Amino acid sequence: METKRTEEQEQKEQKANDKKFKKGLKKSLNLMAKARDEYYNAYCYTGRLGDGTIIMDKLQEINTLFNASISVISRQLRIEIPIGEMEPLDDIGDLFTIEEFVSSVECGGFIDYDGYGYYATATEQSKSVIYPSDVRADMYKKEATHVKWYNR
Repeated sequence: METKRTEEQEQKEQKANDKKFKKGLKKSLNLMAKARDEYYNAYCYTGRLGDGTIIMDKLQEINTLFNASISVISRQLRIEIPIGEMEPLDDIGDLFTIEEFVSSVECGGFIDYDGYGYYATATEQSKSVIYPSDVRADMYKKEATHVKWYNR
């Protein structure tokens, strides 16, 4: 009985941490979006900051940071979300073991532009997406056994 209560406490703690993470994430993204919008509005009215710096350069810099942040956050969320329900393999795409897929990505055989994959087993596939950049960032589900790959 003691173990069950501890598991419940851990689950509650995990949910609370997830909620804090999401709240902080939302706040950070909102601040970045606000900064981007302020620079854009300033550019529309003046074309320059008070110190003579061209606003468009700042706007591009903020957009680059914003997009990079979204990419990292998206990857992190893909790792944290469970693989979920599985369905039978379809006839489209190629099935790789996770080792084959990782090896192919590491040697440059797959890049994000080429397509995407779903985590899978030898007989089933999920709707949980994996991209080659996830492997390069070492942010993929290590417990997966296979990847069902779809070229563009």
